Formats: sequence, structure tokens, C-alpha cells
Amino acid sequence: MNTSLSKENLRVPQSLLCKAPASMMLFGEHSILRKGKAVVVAVDRWLSVEIRSQEEKLIEVISSFGRKRCPCNKISLNPSLRFVEAALKRFQPDGCSITISSDIDPTMGLGSSASVSVAMMAALSAWTGQSWSKEKLLEETISLIRSVQGCGSGADAASIIYGGVISFDGKGASPLVSSLPLVAKYCGYKTPTPQVVAHVATKEKQFPNLFSTLFSSIDTVTNEAISAIEKEDLPLLGECMNRADGLMHALGVGTLELSDICWRLRKEPTIFGAKISGSGLGDCAIALGSLQKECLPVSSQGVILQ
Repeated sequence: MNTSLSKENLRVPQSLLCKAPASMMLFGEHSILRKGKAVVVAVDRWLSVEIRSQEEKLIEVISSFGRKRCPCNKISLNPSLRFVEAALKRFQPDGCSITISSDIDPTMGLGSSASVSVAMMAALSAWTGQSWSKEKLLEETISLIRSVQGCGSGADAASIIYGGVISFDGKGASPLVSSLPLVAKYCGYKTPTPQVVAHVATKEKQFPNLFSTLFSSIDTVTNEAISAIEKEDLPLLGECMNRADGLMHALGVGTLELSDICWRLRKEPTIFGAKISGSGLGDCAIALGSLQKECLPVSSQGVILQ
């Protein structure tokens, strides 16, 4: 298995497989969009992109949304595959068949859009004979995501590329640890991230001084959490999660369901702390610790080319 992002020896490939893990944000939601830091974790759930050559000058995409064929110079896919379409337009590959398969639940806030974006960019860069570093892959993937949805910190993409638990400052990633004991609980619904970001921006205009303080406080907690991770101090890290959760509610992105999940988790003797994960107004709560037969498997590996 080749875990390098480079495929220098693959001049005219017949097939290529790229696998990308899922991801979740632990700290830094919303403040990361305002020059703060984030802590993100790669999750051991995987999305695969397999590219095969074909003689016809057509692009064929096979996924859970069905099968679509289109000319290489007129790429048009299902709106649900907008990140795939954007990546294909970025590289304009010759005739090929692309099969996308995934065990990442797109309803659970596990960064499925970032996973498919990273996998497509890594696979297509190798397929077209380019040798990209992880830093280049991250830069290009963030640009792709922002071109499609108009915003995006790049934190999910960074964790997917590097694996394990990382800190991210909007430009580069720093590895922290390979794993943490985590539990994730889905609240039953989600709100698209761009909508949540717009909601927070509206509230920020109403209360600019208050929200400036809140974003600064979120970044302070994030830095405290990074220090706790480096010290392997799980009780302190759990307290950081609890404080960060309160700040998320202060931003107005908490919900009754998420709050109920977090409080129930905190009552468990084996849980150190719990908070909203991601932008909020739905998706998952995440907790530090363990529950019987329940865990969030962390992937120490990032994106893989085979």
C-alpha cells in the first residue's frame, strides 16, 4: 500500500484508488473563521474514490446517487455531487470512470463533503500526473470547498489529510496525538453549515462587541484544550469541552436536543466532558471518555492513495 500523495511512477494509470477518512471538530467552531484555531479529529469511517481509464471521451460517475455520463468538455452532475463536479472541472481529465463509495453517514456531521473533496482532489491530481504535497492538497481542497459553498475554514479537510488529532490555524496543521477516547451522539437532524454561519453572522451584526468577546473566548478555550491534550490531562480537556459548549450556546447555535444529549453524557461517570461538535443547530454532540460498547473510532491515518 502506498500512503504517499505522490504517484510519480504512475504515468498512464489504468486504475487508482483514494481513501479519505471522516472528521469531526472538537474545538474552535466559528472562531476558526475569524483567525482563531481549531482542534479537529479524523474518524475511522471512510470514503473511497476509484478512477478507471476508459477509451470513450466521457466522464462516468457512479455513486449512491446513481450513474451519470457526460462529455469531458461538458461536465454536469447531480447537485448532490457538486464537490465532485467542481473537482472534475478543475482537472478536466480524459475519459474515465469514477466510482464513489462511502460508509460515512452524510447526515451526522462527519465532514462527508470535505472527505469527498479531499479524495477527489488527491485522486485526480495523481491521475493527471501531478505530485502534490499534503500542504498543496490542503490549499487546493480549501479553495475548491469555498468555491462551491462560499465559506469553509478548511479544518475538516486538514484533519482528513493529516489524520489523528490536529490543531489548525486556517493555514497549516500541527499534529497533537494519534487518538483520544471519544463518543459521538447524533441529535437526529442537521442544518447546512453555510446556513449556520449566516445565522451567526446576522447575530454578530446585532451584537458586535459581545460576539467579538465570544469568538475570543472560544479561541482561548481552544488554546487551553491544545495545552491539555499535549499534557494528556483528560479531566482538564473535559472541562474545556464543557466551557466550549456554553460558548456555542451563547452564539445561538445550541438546541434543546443537543443540550439534552450533552447533559446526559456528562452524568456518565466515565465521561469527562461534552459539547456540540461542528457549526451547531443540529448534527452531533461529542464527549470525551467512553461508554459501554460505544466509541468514536479515531483514524491515525489521513488520506491514502493506492
